[in-house]
Amino acid sequence: MIRCGLSSRVHLITPIRTFGGIASRLRQAAEARSGGSLQSYHVTKKLSYPQELLYDIISGVDKYHEFIPYCTHSFVNARDAEGEPIEAGLDVGFSAFHETFVCKLSCERPEKVKATSITESLFESLDTDWTIKPLSGQGEREVCQVDLVLSYEFKDELYNKTSLFFAKKITKLMLKALEQRAFSMQKEFKERAAASQ
Repeated sequence: MIRCGLSSRVHLITPIRTFGGIASRLRQAAEARSGGSLQSYHVTKKLSYPQELLYDIISGVDKYHEFIPYCTHSFVNARDAEGEPIEAGLDVGFSAFHETFVCKLSCERPEKVKATSITESLFESLDTDWTIKPLSGQGEREVCQVDLVLSYEFKDELYNKTSLFFAKKITKLMLKALEQRAFSMQKEFKERAAASQ
């Protein structure tokens, strides 16, 4: 992670090794020059779970309140013809902070889930990108690389400054919550997969 201090503001820029990451870093650099507070965090982890299971958990936004820290309610407002969510939202809260926001979703089964906030009161911008890439199996277990990129800027500068202290931890907590959820759902997933064959 690279820290760049400009005009007494700290901008966090995480190197990303994809073509799309170049555009993201350029956007961050432009924000830094203009005095914006865009922050970005990238976390990668290898998980020993099937790609389809991980995708189902990540795209199942309406279940987030069951396992994502600080999520008190989650919902899906609209789905596409294949049943994938295209608009969903979360109520998040901790301490005195409580907010509801809605996102447009773009889902590419079984590899990508992208959420972009459409709530205008809270965020200047919010993008959450999940990518699930299958790696070679180890014995009977499938192994996937999960990448989570969280980029955001609050409209409220106090929220931007406060989030510097906890956003990286929240990103890691989200990935840990995904891993715990996959562990708890793997038996049910295997039974469903066997029944559908």
